[in-house]
Amino acid sequence: MKLQITIELEQEAHQVTEAAQWSSLQVQSDATENGTLEHVTEVSHQAVLDALAALRDALRSSRTPDAERALYHCDRLEQAVKHWHAEAIRFAAYTINHIVSGQTAQFGAGGPAIHQRVQDLRAALAAEGHTF
Repeated sequence: MKLQITIELEQEAHQVTEAAQWSSLQVQSDATENGTLEHVTEVSHQAVLDALAALRDALRSSRTPDAERALYHCDRLEQAVKHWHAEAIRFAAYTINHIVSGQTAQFGAGGPAIHQRVQDLRAALAAEGHTF
C-alpha cells in the first residue's frame, strides 16, 4: 500500500514577498497496511539479537526472580528491535539494565556473566545508535 499526500498552495504573485512559493509538494511512504515501514524492517539487527540471545542464556542459567523479570524484558526488547520501535527499545533496554545493575539484584553464581552480557548488549545497541 502506498500513501501519497499532495499539498497545493497557490498564492498570487503580489502577496508573496520573501516567502517561497509552493506549487505542489508530494510525500510518499512505503508503509504496509499495519503501518510498518518495509525498508526499515529490512535492516539487519543481528548483532543486537545475538547479544540478546547470549544474555538470555546467562539469565536462564540463574533461575532467580530477578532473572525471570529480566527475561520478560528481553522478550519485549526483541519485539521492539524487530519492529524498529526506538522508544520501546530504549525502555526495554533501560529496564533490563536497571534490573541487572540494581543494588538488591540476585543472580547467584551467574551474576558476573550476566553483567558482562548486559555490557555486550549495550555495546551492540550503541553501535546501532541506541543509548539509554
